[in-house]
Order: sequence, then structure tokens, then C-alpha cells
Amino acid sequence: MDPDDAIQPEAISSAVAAYQKDRDIVLTYSYFMKCDEHLNPIEPFRSGMQVVNGDPFFFNCPVQIAHFVTFRKDIYNLTEKMNPELKIAEDQDLYLKMYEKGKVYFIDEPHYLYRMHAEGISQNSNKARSHDYFAQVIMAAMKRRQLKNIRGKKVPESYNRPDEIFELLDYQNKILFRLKKKILLFCRKY
Repeated sequence: MDPDDAIQPEAISSAVAAYQKDRDIVLTYSYFMKCDEHLNPIEPFRSGMQVVNGDPFFFNCPVQIAHFVTFRKDIYNLTEKMNPELKIAEDQDLYLKMYEKGKVYFIDEPHYLYRMHAEGISQNSNKARSHDYFAQVIMAAMKRRQLKNIRGKKVPESYNRPDEIFELLDYQNKILFRLKKKILLFCRKY
């Protein structure tokens, strides 16, 4: 959790219930409620949804796994753990590492209360740096997964610039791809 945000009282028990129901779940997440600086609800942010599990080309881009994330410690211990060199996007790095170890599960409730204010990291001048760090995280996941090509485009040998990485994933923002993903999720449990 970010230190200026909060969670709903039932958030933890909801995540625990998911782990008890399915032992293959390694990470849970929910969508969030946008709140004012005093944590008064403004509106739910409903873009979060269940992601397709087991897809080597899933990089959480556009971001789906975001707020109120929990994970199983025993599985976390099997990963490379947190990358201390990342100052931004360290959470996305961890989510992708956990994704590679098992199922992730979306809890369709606004368990996270996201405080909107001018000093927040996502509302200030860190956006360009966030973009760069997130591209580095995606590049690291591509290397862990030993991907050489994505849809006929070569994965670079080393990280150069963020746009080079995001251009590889541009197709994931297209309507046809998103529709196909929704159909796949409808046909599978998750």
C-alpha cells in the first residue's frame, strides 16, 4: 500500500478467502475507489479486471494489476524478490514475477481507497521517470521469459529507451486484441 492511501475493512479477509478457495492463486488484486485528500469516495476506478493467466506476453500493460495487491509469501520467496535498484515501478516488477509463478485473481470490489492529491507520485513530474522504470521492468520480464520476438518484432538485447519496449506491446492496446482477451476470459474461469 502507498502510505497515503487506505483499504476497506473487508479487504484482507476477501483476499484470504480467495487463497483458501484455490491453492494455485499466488496473487490477488482489486480495483480502487478514487478519494479526495480526506479519503472521501469520489468514484470507483473500474478499469481493473481479471487478466489471462499463463500468457508469456502479459506485461500488465495497460495496467490491470494495480491496487490492493496481496501475494503468498512462500511463492514470493521463489522469485528474485524486490529489486532494490528500482525507485519507481518496483510494484509492477514484483507483480510480473509473481504472475510467472501461478494464477493471479481479480477481486471485483473497490478494496483500495486511492487518495487523489497534487503531491501524489502519479500526479506529479515523476510520470516520465515512471514510464522509463516500467519499461525496464517489462524488459526484465521479457528476459526472464526468454522472449526473442513479439509478433514478429525483435526483443532488444539490452535496454535502450522506453519507447522501444512499449512499441513491442502496442498491439495490446488495439480494440481487436482487447476483444479477443475478453472472449478468452469469458470462456475460461481465469
